[in-house]
Parts: sequence; structure tokens; C-alpha cells
Amino acid sequence: MNCPYFQSGLPQKKGVVFALFLAVSGIPSCSKNAANLPGILFAPGSATRPSVVLSSPSALTPNVPSDIPVYVEFDREMRPNETENAFTLSGSAPTPGHFVWSGKRLEYRLDGPLATGNSFVLVQSGSSISKDGYPMEVDYIVHFISGSSVTGPQVLSVAPANNSQNVATTSTIRFIFSRPMDIPSTQTAFSISPAAPGSFSWDPDQRGFTYTPTAALTFATTYTVSLNVGARDTTGNPLAATSTTSFQAGTDFVPPTITNLFEVGNVTPLSPNQTGIRKDSAFQIVFSEPVQFQTVQNAFSLVRQSDSSASSGTWQWNPTFTMATFTPGSPLEPLHFYRASLGNTVLDIAGNSLQSAYHLNFYVDNSNGATNSDYLQAIGANQTAPLPLSSLTISPAALSTVTLPGCLTGANMTIRVDFDHSLNLSTVAENLSISRTVGINPHVAQIIGLSFATTTRPNDQLVIYLGDVGCNEYEVKIFGKAAGIRTAPVGAETGSWMQSDALIYMRVQ
Repeated sequence: MNCPYFQSGLPQKKGVVFALFLAVSGIPSCSKNAANLPGILFAPGSATRPSVVLSSPSALTPNVPSDIPVYVEFDREMRPNETENAFTLSGSAPTPGHFVWSGKRLEYRLDGPLATGNSFVLVQSGSSISKDGYPMEVDYIVHFISGSSVTGPQVLSVAPANNSQNVATTSTIRFIFSRPMDIPSTQTAFSISPAAPGSFSWDPDQRGFTYTPTAALTFATTYTVSLNVGARDTTGNPLAATSTTSFQAGTDFVPPTITNLFEVGNVTPLSPNQTGIRKDSAFQIVFSEPVQFQTVQNAFSLVRQSDSSASSGTWQWNPTFTMATFTPGSPLEPLHFYRASLGNTVLDIAGNSLQSAYHLNFYVDNSNGATNSDYLQAIGANQTAPLPLSSLTISPAALSTVTLPGCLTGANMTIRVDFDHSLNLSTVAENLSISRTVGINPHVAQIIGLSFATTTRPNDQLVIYLGDVGCNEYEVKIFGKAAGIRTAPVGAETGSWMQSDALIYMRVQ
């Protein structure tokens, strides 16, 4: 039986096997419609697949001119869309372009020359399809470099050398290269910081240049000179790597250090996590040498660690700029840790910076001066009107009894609270409350007035007038802590406050 489907793509012996398979399986024989046969039996042989017969660049030319034409040529005509989609030209530099067909040749016309000294890869992938519908299957790949050299030029030496000190303010800057350099691109790639305008003079072989500043360099200043990879040799290869060097015009190359941090008025330096710091403290920072004051003020922070709030303040400096005094603009909060920090952007007069950031934690307690050195305390309380008088206990665990005629219908009464400091009157009203805790008498007491009296110091006695007090149990609360009632400022000292709330519980009968 003549069966071309087996003869064209498979060995004859296998055709016999497949014929037996067809007979057993019931698949129609070759005399029937061949289109009914499974497609997997008709994969084309390698002789029917398209292939690339010529390319530019080719694998035999790893280094090519930058304007070389780029194309692949096939052994037969191809489907344009699939074949263009299967083509890529990629590398270490952009390769924009467009396709042009000429018979069996697919040309990729570049918009401009290839960047010299860069590597590229041309790939025509196996998904390319011929006009008669056969894929290449095998990728065609070419690696090449644009230009005559594989490596870029190198900087052989720079003067002044990196980290040089005592460089004369009239010094020039000298570069030597491994091969002749392109003058325009090299001069464009050169930079010096801080800026120092100047001019270039080149060696005749273009392997070196000298940069001469038009004015003297600044004494005690560190300069950084860079030559980036935009610099190219005369064949167009970029510099192998950016060259950076720093030198100092002057004699000081030693970084500053922080000698001590003091609480003003204390001759002993602060130690890590020290306690007992006053909330009205100012702080002195001592440096090993004169520093640029603005860099210190910009790099300093004083932060309350509980909520990361920063303290602003004012600065004073000694004449030699070796010691600074920082005074916070508002008192520090007692019973909190603070963190004083200086970043490594602090610079000495020569421009040297701190080698590492400085941090010190300390704890602010309740002391803040001779008069307001302790917490405010409520030291006694009495019911003073109407008669009979009663003594009240200031405690969350005690219940005082008050006899108030008329409490069944609601009556007025007066309470007096004594303190061990003068009160800041503006902080009192918002820090008082009274509430009924037990009882069904409909009368709910309310604060109807306040006044202040003096015993041993001004305004150290608070008088609270209550109205519509019924026969119930009540809680009188005077709020403490930093947000509560405060003492009056005394001179330069700020006010203090109660360590906790003052509570008076009373049964009215």
C-alpha cells in the first residue's frame, strides 16, 4: 500500500507499526480521507523547517563597527508578523529601530549607530514561521560588541591623591589614562565640589590632562573630584568606572568628637540613663575642637521617648565655638525618658564630620527648682458650711460623713482644700468634678462657685461651693498629673503638679 504520510516524515519500519496501529484502532486507512488522521503523526521533519543562512553581525565577528547593518536572511520566505515578533536586539545600550523586508532578508534598521564599547545580543527565536507554516524551533543567537575594544579606558593616577592633606591652595589637578581620551566627553565628565572654576590643558598624546583652578582653593576645605563614565577614549569606549578622589586644602584632617554633655549647673557630665534631671534644665555640649555652629544646631535633637515629641529651644555659644548651651523652650515632662542626639553631619571648621552619631538617654524626675522642687499635694480638706463642720479625708479608700440639714430637698455646702504650694488659678476650674456614686435622692450636686484663700503662701487654699446636694454619697475629684491642676510659677521656675488625682468620698446625711 502506498502511504505517503508515513514515508515522508517517518522511517519505513515505523510506518508498518503505525499501519498495524491504524488497523487495530479503527483509524481510517490511507485510502480514506487523510485529513482525519491525528495531526501528531505528521510533525514535519527537520528538512522542512526554515533556517537562518546569513546574518549581520555574525558569530564570526564579535567586534563590529557601530554603523554595521543589522539583518537576518532565511532559506525561504517567512511570515512577516511572526518573524518580526521573534526578533530582538538588546544590550547594555538602547537599540531603537524599525523593520524592512527584502525577499528572504529581514533587516532591522537602527535609528542611529550602536553605542561604542557596549555589548549586544541578536536573537531570532524559534517561533519564527515560514510562509508555508513551519516554525524554526531552534533559536538563532549572535553576541557581539560595538567597537574595536572590549574594555574601557582606565584612570592610572590622580593628583592630589585620595585623602591627601596639606594640599597647597594653588594646587592643580592631574589625571593620567591608559589610552588616549576624547577631549570633549572627558572634560564634560569632570567635576569638582565645592565648585572651583578652572581650565584644562591636555598632553599631546591625549593620555592625560591638568586642571588649573582660576582662583586659589579655600583653606581648610575638603574637595571631591570626580570623573564619571561619560568620559570616552578616542574610539568611543566609556571609562571603565567612575573615578572619585578627595583631598584637603589645609592642615586639619582630624574629625571632631563630643567631649561631654552637661546639665547646666552640674559639674559632672551626664551618663547614659542618668536619673534626677530637672525639668527646667539647660544642657551644655563640649566639643574637642571648634565646630561650625550651624551644623550642630541642625544636627541636634532632644526627644521625649514616650511619644517622640521633640523639644525646640535656643542656643548660646562660647567665643571659640567649642561649647554650646541648649535651653529648651518649655519645661521637660517629669517622669519621662529623653534622648539627646547629634547626627554625624556636625562639621569642624575644616569640614571634618563626626565619625558616628551621638546619643544619650536620661530621666527627668519631679524636681525643678528650690520652690517648686516637689509634687503639689492636697494636704487637708474640710466641710466648712453650713454647720455643723466636718473634716474630710483625701483618700480613694476612705468615706467621710457629712451632716447636711435639708439634704432631702437639696441644700448648699462649702468644701475647703488646703495645698502645700500656691495654685495656678487658671488651671483649677477645668480640673474639678463632683459626681453622685451611691443613692437615689434625685438631687445631683454641682459646683456653683470657686474662690481662693491664703494660709502660709498666696492662694494655697481652694474653696469649692456646691449646690443642690442631696442625701447621697459623692466623689469630689481634683485632677492631677501633668495635665491637671498646677502650682503657680515662681520666678524662672515653672509650675509643678500633683503626682496623682486627689479624691474625696463623702456620705451626706
